[in-house]
Amino acid sequence: HQWALATSSPSSAYSDVFDVAETFSPAILSVADIKDTLQIPLSDTSQDEEIRRMNRATTKQIENYLHQAVALRTVSEETSYGVLWNSAWPVLGRLRLWTVPVISLISVVASDGSQTWDVTSLDVDQASGMVSVITGPPLRGRIMSTYTAGYQIIPYNYLEGARLLFQHVWESRRG
Repeated sequence: HQWALATSSPSSAYSDVFDVAETFSPAILSVADIKDTLQIPLSDTSQDEEIRRMNRATTKQIENYLHQAVALRTVSEETSYGVLWNSAWPVLGRLRLWTVPVISLISVVASDGSQTWDVTSLDVDQASGMVSVITGPPLRGRIMSTYTAGYQIIPYNYLEGARLLFQHVWESRRG
């Protein structure tokens, strides 16, 4: 976001830019883990904002490299398959969720609200994100899916990799 301020008495003008981040950005490491790795006392909060910002960036770097969510989060995404033809959407045998691993489905509804699928009648392959109908109406049209993705218990090698990457970025910024 950008902001600007102009005053008439005294005559002056100011402007600046700021970012608005997610309220609770998913992160692989906690601030306490990072401070332990960097040997910063927990009572020293002078660098916490920088630690949080770099933690979000480190998490994104690792997840982009792995092509999967590591930090637990809720995802909402809209999927549209096929082309509306003669006022009807093609029937879908499966639906692909893009953020994996999928922990659980929360809801699957048509984007226009005309159809709701019971998540207990859907089968989800956690690793691939493929959703199949077990019973009930077929999937069709624009679909809004809400689900939980990431790891409930993050593997140790991912945690150690995150610590190592964070420490490298932290120390390289300090010369």
